Amino acid sequence: MIRLTAADAVEKAASLPSLPGSATRILALRDDPNARATDAEQVLRFDPHLVAMVLRVANSAYLGLPGKVSSIRHAVTLLGWRKLSEVVVAASLRDVLARTVPGYELQPGELLHHSIAVSIAAEELARELGLRDVAETFTTALLHDIGKMVLADFLAAELPGVQARVAAGATLEQAEEAVIGVGHGEVGAYLLRQWSLPAHVVMAVRWHHDPDSSGQASPLTDVIHLADVLCFMLGFGVAWEGLAHLPSPAASARLGVTHDVLDTVASRTVDTAEELFAMLKGG
Repeated sequence: MIRLTAADAVEKAASLPSLPGSATRILALRDDPNARATDAEQVLRFDPHLVAMVLRVANSAYLGLPGKVSSIRHAVTLLGWRKLSEVVVAASLRDVLARTVPGYELQPGELLHHSIAVSIAAEELARELGLRDVAETFTTALLHDIGKMVLADFLAAELPGVQARVAAGATLEQAEEAVIGVGHGEVGAYLLRQWSLPAHVVMAVRWHHDPDSSGQASPLTDVIHLADVLCFMLGFGVAWEGLAHLPSPAASARLGVTHDVLDTVASRTVDTAEELFAMLKGG
């Protein structure tokens, strides 16, 4: 049985996911008050495949923009920097999240499918609850399980032990920690700190399975947690892992989530997530 820390896992991983340079530069532009639409064009102009995917999403029913978006400059004008950066990050990470994840029995595309569904559910939940100060919702949700990409090879031979603990009532992260010493939330947070993502994003990824242990109540963490659980209930995830995901009553209470809210979010999530997944997968 191996024992790892988050730093060990990131250092020793055979295949380490990375945030592509185009996405990193677009995120920097988003936070620059002097950034112009032409700056985005300069970043993306050497990646026509990414440009084509961004424009495809921009022209989809998912965003519902008036008229046809014909260029990155036009996309910045209509979408704004925040939404453009979300689309670029999603498109950039498509190939990473679409890989097989053997340590979790995730077939090609399954992690991407789940991550997109959680992103949509988190956005819809924040919108339904009127949480206007919850920044980075889509991007955080998209990245919430990135630690699984790091731990996949380490867990591949240990999966039966993880599954047995989950079947006995442990949470997924408790099972991971018992078997190899660290959970995918902690590993994902460590990796995102290396990517220089904001602290509130790192915190939400770290505690998305156990928001009550974070030591600091965070609407973003609660939203990601509940969106993740909801998506497992909707079938966006592997069946055995779904047993390990239960909603935190305290997180629901902090946000004021009701069954009616969850029903509304669930109905919006299913169709929209399938549409966005099909667009990204087909790129």
